[in-house]
Formats: sequence, C-alpha cells, structure tokens
Amino acid sequence: MKYDKSLFLTGSIILTLVCVILAAGCSSSATPSKNGAVTATSALAQVTVVQTSEQTSAVTVAATTAIPTKTVILSNGMTISYPITWEMEESSDTSLRDYGRVTTNIANFFSPTTYNGKYVTFSIDVDPETISDNDRYFNLATVAVQNTFGTIEITHHTQMGYTEPCTMCKTYNLEFEADLETRTDSGIDKRTLQRWYHFIDADGTFYIITINNPGLAYDQAYEMLKSIKVTTASTGKHR
Repeated sequence: MKYDKSLFLTGSIILTLVCVILAAGCSSSATPSKNGAVTATSALAQVTVVQTSEQTSAVTVAATTAIPTKTVILSNGMTISYPITWEMEESSDTSLRDYGRVTTNIANFFSPTTYNGKYVTFSIDVDPETISDNDRYFNLATVAVQNTFGTIEITHHTQMGYTEPCTMCKTYNLEFEADLETRTDSGIDKRTLQRWYHFIDADGTFYIITINNPGLAYDQAYEMLKSIKVTTASTGKHR
C-alpha cells in the first residue's frame, strides 16, 4: 500500500508539473505578457524600418539616374541648360517664321529619337528689331500662327509680368495642337502637331523659343525652358 501510495503521490506531482507548464504556455498564448507586447512592437518596428529602407533606396536610385545637363552661353547673352543626351546645333539662319516675323535662329536642340522615329526640337530665335509694344507683338504672332496652321486648339495662352529669365523680362506663352494633313504620293498623311511658343521680351529684344512635340519629353523640355537666363544691356538704373 505504501508503494502504491508513494507511486500515486509521485504521479500526482509529475502530472501537476505538466499542467503548470502547459498552463503557462496556454496563458502566454491567450493573454500576451508585458514582454510579449514589447516583442510584438519590436517586430512591427522592424517591418517599418525595412519599408522605410526600401523607399529610401528607391528614391536614391531615382536621383542617381537623373540625366546630367550641360550649360551653354549662346549669342545675345542667353544661357540655357540641356540634357547631355540631346544634340545641340548652332545656327545663324535668318528667315520668315510661322509666327509672322523675320528672325535669326541662334540654336537648335534635338532630343534622342523615339521608337517611332519622332523627336523633340527646341529652337531659339532672336528678333533683330527693337520692339516697343510687346503686347501687340504677341497678339500679332498669335494671329500669324492661326493663319499658318488654320484651325488650331490653343491649350495655353498667357501674358506674364516682369520676372525670370531676367529682371526686366516679360514673357508670353502660346501652346496649341493642330490636326494636319499632308498630301503624299501614297495618299494623305494625317498627324497631330503639338507646339509651344515662348516669347521673351528682354528690354525690347524678343527671343522666341519654339518647341515641337514637347509631349515626347515633357519634363526635359520644361526644365530647359525654366533654365533660360537672359542678360540685358539695361542696368535698371535711371536718373
């Protein structure tokens, strides 16, 4: 009997210990302890750190893949920055333009050719005449463009105050789209022309920037436009 009672007592102790161990595990799973909560928070913080790290890495890659630019000083005191992947061509051609003025072309920039053979052209002209009525100049240029291309959809048409690209510069914008038809040997070629004109009145001297197909490299063309600086002969001081 003693043996059975001792065996029973031993078994009871072992069974109690097993229950205590299981109860501790069940309790930890059902109701997390304070230490468990800290661990969960740490795990969440680690995930957040990983996500932040990935985002930072993505931003860094985007920054390093930006196309470098080259800054050049053109004739008549104009400075412009353009992507090094573009081609630059200096010029001195003087002729009648589609905005109705005889001007001198001083530079042209060409973007890389796209898969369908198209590219962006960024041309800069200078009007040799000194202009006193800049608003009239812009309005007549707009009429000339409409006469040249017929029916056009003007998407942007603004006259801006004295601001950059120089202290005494006044700028004008004309952007439009037009559906053109060209008769060829194989039939009629239909295409949509997208063009920007940017007129800069630098103390009576007009610079005209013409951009063809800007949508093919919108950001680069826009950044080139913003980078333009003009040095005028006027000091801005008067007696």
